[in-house]
Amino acid sequence: IITEKDDKMTKLKALLTQYKWSAKDLYRKIEEQGDTIPYYALTQMVNGKRTNYNIITLKKICKALDVTPNDLIEEDVSTFRRLMATDTEIEDLGF
Repeated sequence: IITEKDDKMTKLKALLTQYKWSAKDLYRKIEEQGDTIPYYALTQMVNGKRTNYNIITLKKICKALDVTPNDLIEEDVSTFRRLMATDTEIEDLGF
């Protein structure tokens, strides 16, 4: 289970830690399934340098780890708060 205490660790990296897998292990598992993700891109995702996953990429990773997208998608509370403030501002304008 990933908690907010793991804030410096991506959910993907935390899952790999639980599985005792490296990014290379995940890469191999994805290849075994007949899929591909460039290794450099996968390591960027694991290390939090790439956070905007393509839906097909997300599906490949989920399949390899036998998890759901919710297990991998990071929730950015600050973005959510900003979006909520924007919605309120729009409502104040009468839209």
